[in-house]
Amino acid sequence: DLENLELAGWNDFINSKDEPYDDNGHGTMMAGILVAENGYTGLAKDVELYVAKALSGIGQGDDSTVAEAIDWCVAKGVDIISLSLGGNASGFSIILGDAVEDAVDAAYDAGIVVVAAAGNDGENDDGDVASPGIVNNVICVGGVDVNGDLWSGSSIGDNSVRIFPPQLPRNSPDEKPEVVAPGH
Repeated sequence: DLENLELAGWNDFINSKDEPYDDNGHGTMMAGILVAENGYTGLAKDVELYVAKALSGIGQGDDSTVAEAIDWCVAKGVDIISLSLGGNASGFSIILGDAVEDAVDAAYDAGIVVVAAAGNDGENDDGDVASPGIVNNVICVGGVDVNGDLWSGSSIGDNSVRIFPPQLPRNSPDEKPEVVAPGH
């Protein structure tokens, strides 16, 4: 469905390849939800799609690379940035700042809508919404099961106070995620 797709822009922040590729599959799935045409029908087929590859083939990356990819999207003048990724909020980010969260705030200040995943550690970890989904101005997306109930693995709720690593609670702990969609 994406074979003949012409991207409006492509940047590979991992391997610096000129031609689009996906060595993980998740990015292609996310793009397909938007622009697939033929076997499946995307939800936003007529958008100009920019792709910034910021994670490795095993889905790992670092804050500076993801922030650089967000900054690239801002420079390209995109209207919406969709981040189907998330990581632990650094306990020190409240004091020292966080590169991804700062980049997301800069995108918002530039008039760009930013959407990010809530995270998938609801039942297997702390359950807290992942970064950058925790940022106030980010539209955070969680997952529901086949019955429309919140999927038990979807991250929700607050990032509670803790002493180590230091972490202050969010002002509105129960407002994340704002939106849910089929995810299990």
